Amino acid sequence: TSHPGLRAALQRSDKLLLTHLNKRPIAGCSTRFFSKATPTQFRHYLISQDADGSNIEIARSSDQVGVLAFDSRRLEFVHCHVLLEPLKDQRAFEQRARKLSEAGHPLLARVLDFGDDEGSTFYITENVDGETLRALVSRHAELPVWLAAKVTDLSLAAFQALAERGDYV
Repeated sequence: TSHPGLRAALQRSDKLLLTHLNKRPIAGCSTRFFSKATPTQFRHYLISQDADGSNIEIARSSDQVGVLAFDSRRLEFVHCHVLLEPLKDQRAFEQRARKLSEAGHPLLARVLDFGDDEGSTFYITENVDGETLRALVSRHAELPVWLAAKVTDLSLAAFQALAERGDYV
């Protein structure tokens, strides 16, 4: 079954909605327990939606939008990222994604899948559960010294892991 490109997915009040993709209800689930919208399926990924039927965004920048999805093959949640602009060097992107999918590190989300869908580049990463540093800092005016030191140490270790893989932030 074919589906339209991902670029058309950007609509409705600055939210990424992949409703243009083939919609397939989850087998065996009654829709009366869900929102009006049925889950959106892209390949074997079910895009997670809130009660209003909006996709659950986990990241947004000028370069990409990421949504929470469920991988029906691995039976786990993942992050589905769609790049907003066409790539200048698709080959370099694929080499980098392949490298990040092969070389795991406990502080980095592994790339699980990547590709191009009618001119829109996407990649799938492991789900990183938890709160962002920005959210933590916004909730606490001051962090305890031990926690600030731990966060700094883990951040430096993650940056070092990225640098070792040739992925400079």
